[in-house]
Amino acid sequence: MIKISKYIWVFLGLFGALSALIIGAGEKYLPFLLHKTIYLCKHVISSTPIEPLQTNFRLITYSAVVILLSYIGYRLMATIYSIIKQKRDLTQKIIQSGKIDLLAKELGLQNKVLTIQDNRLLAFCFGVFDPKIYVSSKMVEQLSSNELKIVFRHEMYHLINKDMLVMTIARFGELLFPFLPVLSDITAKYSMQREVQADTFAHANTLSGKRDLISVLTQMLREEVVPAYAFASNLGEYETLEVRINLLLERHTSHPGYSPINLLFSLFSLIILGILFVTPVKAIEYHSQGQDAVMACIDPFGSCNNTCELNSIKSSSTQGVSHSYSSSSFSSSIY
Repeated sequence: MIKISKYIWVFLGLFGALSALIIGAGEKYLPFLLHKTIYLCKHVISSTPIEPLQTNFRLITYSAVVILLSYIGYRLMATIYSIIKQKRDLTQKIIQSGKIDLLAKELGLQNKVLTIQDNRLLAFCFGVFDPKIYVSSKMVEQLSSNELKIVFRHEMYHLINKDMLVMTIARFGELLFPFLPVLSDITAKYSMQREVQADTFAHANTLSGKRDLISVLTQMLREEVVPAYAFASNLGEYETLEVRINLLLERHTSHPGYSPINLLFSLFSLIILGILFVTPVKAIEYHSQGQDAVMACIDPFGSCNNTCELNSIKSSSTQGVSHSYSSSSFSSSIY
């Protein structure tokens, strides 16, 4: 039976709720963008040239939407391409190592540990749906058998919990919701937490596991900083090394927190999105002097709505052309 990390459900639930909020708000306002629409509900609509307002508003709105969607699409495609390319590069670097095969078999990791030719101290779990543990040739040469075992036990935790899949979902969420920068802080905290939990798993029920793990992490800390493979559960993730060593030595240390700016910006975005989601909207199709538009009233029971209704009744009695917006092109005339 495949174990699914609880964090997968946490991130999927969070992103599902955000998606529902966006879709709910978009359902109200997107139809306006697909038609000749102005967001006015005062009598000024009868005395103001409609076409310039329509043209400018739609141009600005469409430009903003296209730029945002293009940016998100580009980042998503670049991320997917990066994962595929790195997987291909890793396949080409694989070499045979009898020592690694024996240690992997001893820990029940047959066919799950691969050695790659690389002159850096690297150990990570890579693969979205079929993850494998990768260790560099320098790691094999430099570490003792006990240290290699503790490395494998650490990466086994990531393998069991499919941490790269969780991290991929989290990163995609960051790309899909760029207006919520706090998601980056949440992902960073999860990244730190998973490494600490993997360290605990690695040295649990061992005689010298904690000492061996400290030795490995210290050696990696002395190494030149190298970029980790995209979304991989990297043993030597530089930003976490010092904190994890201090925790293993039982020293007081602080974990990464939330950025106040990210929190405020994300809160502001959620408030705006929430207002758009709960605000009722009534649309009146409006025709005046040969021009077509949609008059949007966001207060269906107040003076704004009365203005819309009066315009509709007045125009209907004189020209017979104004009426509530058709439900066939707008899901409902009242929200």
